[in-house]
Amino acid sequence: MKKRQHTLLLILVIALTTLLLSGCFSSTPSDTDTPSDPQDNENHDEAQIYSANLDSQGFWENIVALDLVDLAEHNSILVPASIHQVSQNDLNQEMEQLLSYYMEELEVVDRAVINGDTVNIDYVGRVDDVAFEGGSTDGMGTKVTIGVTNYIDDFLEQLIGHSPGDSFDVFVTFPQDYGVENLNGKEAVFAVTINHIVEEKVPELNDDFVKQNFSSMYGWETVAELETELMNDIRKESIDQFIETYIVENSTVSDLPEFIITYHENSMIHFYEHSAANYGMELEEFLPLIAGVASVDELRETYYDYHSEVARFFVIVQAIAEDANITVTETSLKNYFQENFGSEDYSDFEDYYGLPYLKMTVLHQLVFEYLNDNLIYE
Repeated sequence: MKKRQHTLLLILVIALTTLLLSGCFSSTPSDTDTPSDPQDNENHDEAQIYSANLDSQGFWENIVALDLVDLAEHNSILVPASIHQVSQNDLNQEMEQLLSYYMEELEVVDRAVINGDTVNIDYVGRVDDVAFEGGSTDGMGTKVTIGVTNYIDDFLEQLIGHSPGDSFDVFVTFPQDYGVENLNGKEAVFAVTINHIVEEKVPELNDDFVKQNFSSMYGWETVAELETELMNDIRKESIDQFIETYIVENSTVSDLPEFIITYHENSMIHFYEHSAANYGMELEEFLPLIAGVASVDELRETYYDYHSEVARFFVIVQAIAEDANITVTETSLKNYFQENFGSEDYSDFEDYYGLPYLKMTVLHQLVFEYLNDNLIYE
C-alpha cells in the first residue's frame, strides 16, 4: 500500500539499519519493531544517535562520496520486462495478503479437532504429581497449531479427536537435554482443556468491502481501483528492488569509511537497549535471548559484514546524489511529510530524530525518484 511503503522510507536508517526501501539486504531479527512516529516513544537523545555523523544537508560528514565510488551507469538503467510487468499471479498473492489482514477469527465448538487445526487450550503440567513452573496457562488460554507449533514430544497430536469442552490428560516425556534440570528426561502429565477451535474467515472482496475499508484513507471505492493501485505498488517495489541491486552490484566502493559502519552498529545497539529496557532487563541479559549473542562485542562482530554492506549502499546513494546535484530543500521536506503524514509540519520528527536524519531520509527518496525518472523499459 502506498501509505505503508512511504512511511517505511522515513525509518530507513533507524534501529537495525535495514534497507526498508526494499528487500535488497537480508533482514536482521526485529526490523518491524522500529519506531516511525516520535509521539509513540520517549525521547532518550535519539537525535544524537540518528543524526550522528550527518551534516546539515543529510550527507555523511567530511566525505565526498564520489571520491570513494566508481558509480554504475545510472542515467539510463534498462529494466527487463520481467521486472516491470506485473503478472496476475503477483496480483493475486498481494490481494490474498491484503485480505489476510481483515480475516475474522471464528470460535468453532461443534466438531472434533483434526490435524492442522489451530486450537485454543488451557493446561496444567505435573511431574511426579507436582505442578512445575512454566507448565501452566494459568487459565489464560493459548493458541497452538497442530503440526506447526513446537511442543514437546507428541503433546499436540494427542489433541486430535477431542472436541471443545473436553478435559483430558496428555502424557509426554521431556527430552534428556531439555535444559531444565528438574525436567530433563522426566515423564509429565498435562491436564488439558480444549476451549475452542480457531477458524479464519476471509472476507468477500467486493466493492462494498473496498469502500468500507479503503475509501476514507485512500479514496478507493471499487475492486478495480484497488487492483490498479496494488499493481502499481507491486511494480514500483519490484523496480526499486531492481535498482538497488543494480547500483550495488555495478558500483565499486574503493574506500568505505569505518564511521559509517559504526553508525549502523550503534543504531542496532540502541535498538536492543531500548527493547531490553521495555522488558525491564539489562542489555547483557537481553542479548542472549533475542539475538543469540553473549555480549555487545559479539553482536558487533556477528553483524559487521552486514553493516558493511549497508554502509556501502548508503555511500553509493550519496554518490548518486552528488553526481546529480540532488539536495533536500525545505519544499521537498514539507512535501514528503504532507504526502505521508498529512501535514507539512515535521517539527515533532525533527525534535526526535534531528534534521540531518530527516534530510538523509528524504534524500534517499529523491535519489530513487531521480533514478526512476531516467529508466528505460525493455
